[in-house]
Amino acid sequence: METTKSLEQLFIPTNNIFYDKKTEVLSIHLKEFTFIGSYKKSTRISKILDDLYKSLGETSIRRSDISIVDFVTHVPISETTKLKKLKLMSNKESEKKEFKKKNERKI
Repeated sequence: METTKSLEQLFIPTNNIFYDKKTEVLSIHLKEFTFIGSYKKSTRISKILDDLYKSLGETSIRRSDISIVDFVTHVPISETTKLKKLKLMSNKESEKKEFKKKNERKI
């Protein structure tokens, strides 16, 4: 967590964010740590980013410098967007895809 003290901006790509609709668990994978929270699908991005900022503790980064960006276009996503609109992949789905890729390579 030493490098988070010197961060000036934090852009989180959507491919580092996973959401399980059944358990309502959101996980954001960053270089240093993973942020995990329980959010309903109607939660706005601003609430999630507020909680993430609080969890960072003492850093030089300001709340306004944290944003979620689209993985493909690198365009920041509006903070008024609801979680259900992001169409995030769950960890289970990503594990299934990795498993299929490994099996395809063996054949």
